[in-house]
Amino acid sequence: MLDENLKYQKASSLEDVFKYRKQGFLPFAGGTDVMIKAKEGFLRADGLLYIGDLKELKGIYEKDGSIFIGAAEKVSDIAQNPLVLKYFPALSQAILTIGSPQIRNLATLGGNMSNCSPVADSMPMLMSLNAKAHILSENGIRIVEVSDFPKGVCQTVLDTGEIIKEIQIPVLTEKNKQFYRKFAQRKEVAIQKCSLGAVVIFNNDNSVKEARFTIGAVAVRALRCHKAEEFIKNKKLEKDVVEKTAELISEEAKPITDLRSNVDYRKKMVGAAFIEGIFNE
Repeated sequence: MLDENLKYQKASSLEDVFKYRKQGFLPFAGGTDVMIKAKEGFLRADGLLYIGDLKELKGIYEKDGSIFIGAAEKVSDIAQNPLVLKYFPALSQAILTIGSPQIRNLATLGGNMSNCSPVADSMPMLMSLNAKAHILSENGIRIVEVSDFPKGVCQTVLDTGEIIKEIQIPVLTEKNKQFYRKFAQRKEVAIQKCSLGAVVIFNNDNSVKEARFTIGAVAVRALRCHKAEEFIKNKKLEKDVVEKTAELISEEAKPITDLRSNVDYRKKMVGAAFIEGIFNE
């Protein structure tokens, strides 16, 4: 049961957001995580502020070589958007693994990021796509690399009074390969055991110009695999190179054993995910 003393408000403008944030209200748009926390008594806030209808937090559009996605856009709408499918099919693939269709019809990308769980399905691909978060406050906009956005379990760079306005993802114009792999107990409605988001950009000779690998659920936050990224650079995707890259990805994982899985499985599978994605995508 929800706390009967918890206050609720709906923002009709950004001014409302800043006003109620000062009063200790927690903003939400979909509520798929917030309402569970509120029901179970884990919510640390004086009230809840619904921001899901603000037009400033909506929209998916292309501008100056990037795709911009409003923080309050529903996950299901993002996954089906023509611009996302054209430029970032692996992002669509990743966010379609979030919860169930019912959850995806409510959940928002900004909410998935702000909740900042180590198992958030959007984070590995957003980080590998070099996405940026446009963070709004009364003082204006500041832009943060999504790779720098999480600080720990449910901890972000957001200061009091700040919300995510939109996410910016640079369009990939060169030949590239991108994929997301998630390991879970079931194919649907499952929290991941571990995951890998990968982007590989190629030179004209099919050697690797740039690679970005991000692993999820293997640390207190999603992690970029910088050693693996550096190793594969300027190499062609031959069997020994792919296997060594997978080994380096596994080495960079820092998982724990818990109810969903164990250390050995998680370390092994993030590497195996790379091999499978490269050869079968």
